[in-house]
This record gives sequence, structure tokens and C-alpha cells, in this order.
Amino acid sequence: MDIYFNKLRGLASAAVSAVQGRIARDYDFSLNEHPQGNSGHWALHKAKRRGAQPQQGVSEATVWVFDKQRLNRQLLGNGQRENLLAQLSNEASQLTRLRHPSVLRVVEPLEDTRGYLMFVTEPVECTLEDMLDDNSQELEQLEVQMGLLQIVRALRFLHGDAQLVHGALEPQCILIAASGDWKLGGLGRSSSENSFDYLLPAHAQHAMDYSAPELVLDGKRGAAGDVFSVGCIAMAALAGTSMACRGDSAQYQRQLVRLTDSVDKLPAAAQSGVRGMLARNAVQRISLEQIEGCGLFSGDLMETLQRLEALVELPRDQQAAFVGRLVQVLPRFSVRVQRRRLLPLLLGLAADPLLQPPALRCVLLISENLEPSQFSARVLPALAPLLGQQLPAQTTKVVLASMTLLQRKAGSAFSNRILPILTTSLSSTDSTVVDHALQVLPEVTRNLTPSDLRDKVLPPLQQVYSRARVLALKLRALEALRSMVELLDRTTIVDKILPLLQRTKSRDPAITMAMLAVYEQIGVGHLDRQQIATEVMPVLWAHAVDRRLQLPQFDRFMQVIHKLSKRIEDEQRRVLEEGYRPDQQSTNEEVGGIAAGSPLSVDAGWAWDAPAADTLPQQKQHSGTGNTRVEADYASSTVDVFGSQGEEFADFTIPPPKKSVVSPPPPSIAQQPMRLQAASHSQSKLGAVKLSESDGPLRFGATNGSRANSNTAGGLGTMSAPLTPTVSAKTASRSSQKHAGGKAADLGDFDPFA
Repeated sequence: MDIYFNKLRGLASAAVSAVQGRIARDYDFSLNEHPQGNSGHWALHKAKRRGAQPQQGVSEATVWVFDKQRLNRQLLGNGQRENLLAQLSNEASQLTRLRHPSVLRVVEPLEDTRGYLMFVTEPVECTLEDMLDDNSQELEQLEVQMGLLQIVRALRFLHGDAQLVHGALEPQCILIAASGDWKLGGLGRSSSENSFDYLLPAHAQHAMDYSAPELVLDGKRGAAGDVFSVGCIAMAALAGTSMACRGDSAQYQRQLVRLTDSVDKLPAAAQSGVRGMLARNAVQRISLEQIEGCGLFSGDLMETLQRLEALVELPRDQQAAFVGRLVQVLPRFSVRVQRRRLLPLLLGLAADPLLQPPALRCVLLISENLEPSQFSARVLPALAPLLGQQLPAQTTKVVLASMTLLQRKAGSAFSNRILPILTTSLSSTDSTVVDHALQVLPEVTRNLTPSDLRDKVLPPLQQVYSRARVLALKLRALEALRSMVELLDRTTIVDKILPLLQRTKSRDPAITMAMLAVYEQIGVGHLDRQQIATEVMPVLWAHAVDRRLQLPQFDRFMQVIHKLSKRIEDEQRRVLEEGYRPDQQSTNEEVGGIAAGSPLSVDAGWAWDAPAADTLPQQKQHSGTGNTRVEADYASSTVDVFGSQGEEFADFTIPPPKKSVVSPPPPSIAQQPMRLQAASHSQSKLGAVKLSESDGPLRFGATNGSRANSNTAGGLGTMSAPLTPTVSAKTASRSSQKHAGGKAADLGDFDPFA
């Protein structure tokens, strides 16, 4: 059953394909949408070839469609139907057969399906008739001149090589391509015969408004009739004057007189040539060869356009010289002509290595007047193959000089397509290329993302600065670094920028002052006070005392040093003020658990001076049940500390005393110091600490990686603290005996003032 349905499905697909045809399958367009325009009986639809890449330049196309249902709606006889279909088929066949730059190029030949006639041509924007009817798009004289010249050349080819007479030339038959070129079409009635077919319906016959008198009045046609049609088109495009006969031959004769009298409206240089085209007698009309040389096509800009189109015919050295001079002439062309006619030609020339630098310079100059969307659609795809390869030095310099323009126009594509040219230039072996890259870098970096700066620009810039032996390159690299600093994060600055500056060996005053600008930029808003004090200030002072500095340069150093010092001072003062609490003793300054200001307070960091070994008291070794006891006698006060054997006491913290207990002794009682020493305990037991009144200071023993023993006094620190009058030697002795046999991990209640 499934096999049966699959066969039916295959037959249905084949039937649909037969109805739709090859063009409908290969090109993306819709017959239900309104066409972009009409040329005679054909509806023009924009289309894209399916599967084609935009950069290949063949994805855009125009599909010409004739709906056969129109034949039924127009109630034509059988003879007229056949003649009309033959005319349409002849038009597609003639266009397919003829090959000329000014003749519309066919991409897909005619396809005759059940409901439509179709063929595909190069993309066109509109017909000349659409352009003349659109008041919002006024044609410029140079555009008309160049377009008419292209039509004249197409007619010369048609009359000479193809031995054909167009016979129905009118604005509908002239197609305007996206490049602004005028293309000849409408060849359905082209023939070598001297008559036209009266069996065609009236709307399918020639347009009387643009036809020669011998064709309208006598029914004869020839090459001279096409010349008359060119004159009528010139009057319509340049003077806005045309005949409106409405199919009436009598009206045609009156309009013909009015048309010839309106030639005076044309520019003086064009009047003589157009009069020769509109002569009533065909024999008196000028030839197509004479038209090309008449004043209608004269002028410097017109000559420049003609030479540019025929550039391939010139020797190579003349080509390079001409394109080089084009940069000076280019501003004289209107923006419309630059965009429509010059830009496509110059993009083609940019692929030639010899013409690449001047052609690319012209392209970028024209791009100034393009919208970013137009640049991305027309220029960037054409330049993508060029920008993706290794460029010659001269071409690279041209691109670098326009880097800010490219950044504005390319948008999001700049990072991936154009920025690599800049970063590659920084690694070039040509110092002039590196110099050009460094010059544009400060301006470009302002609009780059921090990630692009950090990952793509900074690494090659660091290499340039490190290996540069030319003073100018180092200075430009420092200027580029300064412009980047405000966009980089603190980690990148500390890890990348500061080490790079600190490794600088040169003491040239110019480099020193450039480094000062970078340090100032860094210190003002990117580092904290500690980083400024430790990483920046020492370097600034080291450079400031260099004897090669002049007095103004030294003053500048002092200005920056004072500015950064003031910032350090202000921030440090604020931190200290915010950390101070008058209602309590500062907990931020506690050391070893003893609050600052208490009788047992010591300096932060336990930075006590160790006493000499010969000044230490004699220690006595006591043996017990696995315990090692070190006791220090000071007159009548002793401190005993028990610890585990082999246990290290690198840090020893005394719990802070209760605030209510701490009170200064009365003046009548002498403040006597005490000494605290640490010993090892063999069974992981901490005993008690025994205090007694003494003339000696309170001392802590720190092992610093080795056990304390009776013969070693190294690493002992000194701390002096008075005993309160409430503590007697006897009480301290009893407290010591009470806790001497404490259990393992039992520290006891150590309160020297309890």
C-alpha cells in the first residue's frame, strides 16, 4: 500500500513540475505579488536564484512572465493570438541569441508552460518609461547622455552585425539596470522586412508617439526609423517633450511639427544632433555613426565615462594613469552618477592588482555618500574577497587611511572583516605600514568593544612597542595605548599595560613624557590607591629624577605626582575615617585577639624585637607523664605553657580581656611586667598558663617551624603588660597548679586579671 501511495505521490510531483517548469523551481519569486514593472506585454518580477551565494554576483535576476489567460480576456481571434505569442517568443529568442554589452542579457531561455511564458534576464530596476513617469526621480543630463550613447551602440550592433531593424523603439523597450546602464530590449518586432504585421492587435503594434513618419504614414521601416526613435527619446528625456498622438495619424503630423520646434529647449551642444535625428525625410537623417560624434555626447565628464568603460582597450600603463587621475575628477560627478554608474565599474577594477590602490581609493571616496545599508549591500560583498587576502603595501595604506570611514559604514561587520587588516598591519615588516596603522588606531579604538581591544588589538600593539627601534613608532604606540586605557578593565591594565611600561629601557625624554601621559590616564581613574602607590609612584619618581629632563618636563612630572599623591591621601584618609568608631576601641586594629589600647595590646603584625639569648631567663626542664614543661622564673611571677610534643606554635593568640575588668593600676602600686613562654606538650594536651608578678617582661615563644626546648631561645618576641593589683603571686600560683594537669584539648579559663 505504501508503495502505491509513493508512486502516486511521485506522479503528482512530476505533474506539478511539468506545470511549474524549471524557472519556477530554480528561482524564488511569486506570481501572486504585484510585478515591479512592465515592458510591453511582459510582467517583470524580482527573483533570486535558489542556492546561489550573494557574493557570487549571480543570485539576483528578473523573471519575465506573460500570463496566457490574458489572451482569453482580450477576446482575440485565433490569428491574432498566434501572432502575439509568436512576437513574444521572438523577443525572448532574439535576446537569447544576441550578445552585446548594451543588449539585455538573458540568463534562462524561454520556457513555455501550460499557463505562462517565462524567461530570466539580468536584474533590471525599471524601464525608461517608468523613470520618465516618476516625478520623484529626475534624470540628470549626464545619465541621459550616457544612456542614449549605449542605446546608439546597441542599435549599431543590431543594424550591422545582426542585420536587424528594431522597428518599435520606445521608452518601454529600454531597461535600466541596477548599475544605471541602459539596455536595449523589446525585440519582438525586430525584423529585416520593410513592413509590420497588421494582424497584430492595436496594443501590440508599434507606438506611434516614437515612430518615424515613414513607418506611420507609409508603412515602411528601416534603420533610419530607429534613428528617428532615438531623437524622440532624447527629447522626452532631456526636454520633457513627446508626441501624444493617441493612434491618430492626423494628430501625429501636428505633434511632429511641435516636436521639431521644441528642439530649442535642449542644451546648445545637443540641438544640432537631435535636429538631424528628427528630420522628416529618412534620407536627410544622420547616421548612428554620426550620432556618436555629435555634440550631444560631448563634455569632459562624458569623455571620462566613455574612457572608463573602454579602459580595457588601453595599455596597462595608461590604465593606471587614468584611474589615478580619476580621484581628482570624481567630485565633479553627481552623487547619483557616482553611485549608479561609477561604483560598479570601479569595484570591478579593484580586483586588478595594478589598478587596485587608485580604484579602491575612488570606491572609498564614493562610499562617503552611501548609507550603511547601501555600503553593506553593494560595496562590502564586492570587497570581501579583496580584504580577505594579503594586500600589497600601497593597498593596505589606502584601506588604513579610510579605516574610520569603513568603521562607520560597515557596522557590525567591521570587527570580523576589516579590523583584521588593521591588526595584521601592526605586525607588518614594512615600517611605513605600521606607522599608518598606529596613526589611525587612536581614532578607531574609540568605537571598539573592550573584548576586541583586549584580544585583537592589544597583543600586536604590545609587540610593536616592544620591538620598535624607531622613536616615532614608540611614540605612536604609546599614544595608542593611552587612547585604549579608558576602555580597558583594571585587570588588563595591571596585567598587560603596567608591566609593558615598566620594562621600557629607553630614557629618551620624548618617550618618558609619553609614558607619563599613559601613567596619568591610568592613575586618574583605573587603579586604587594601593596600586598607584606601589606600581605607579615609584616609576614616576625614578623617571622624574632623570637628568635629561628639562625644567618644564620635570614640572609636568611633579604635577602628575602631586595629583596622584593627593588622590592617595584623600582616599586613605577617607578609609581611615570611615573605619574609626569613637564609641568603641577600633576592632579593625585588633592584633592576636587583644584590642588596641588594652594593657596587653601590641603592634599590628606581631613585629616584636626578639631579645638576645643571654638576656633570657634560665629554663628548667620538668618530666612528667609524657608532658614536657618549660618554666621561666621571674622573681615571684611565672608563666607556664604546656603543648603537644612536636606541635608547632607559629601563632599564639591571647583572648581579649573583658572590658569591665581592665583598669589602670593606682599610682601607689608599681606596674610589674610578666613573661609568657610556649613549650611543647607530648600528648596533645594544653595545660594552663601561670602568671606571677615579675620584674621581667611578658614574652611569647614562637617555634617558627621547630620545637621549643630548654636550650633554644630563638624566635621569642617580647610583650610587656602590667599586672593589676588584684592578682597576687600566690593566687597566680594556685591557678597554675589547678590547671597544670588539665585534660587533652582543655585550655582552661585563661584570664590573667580574674
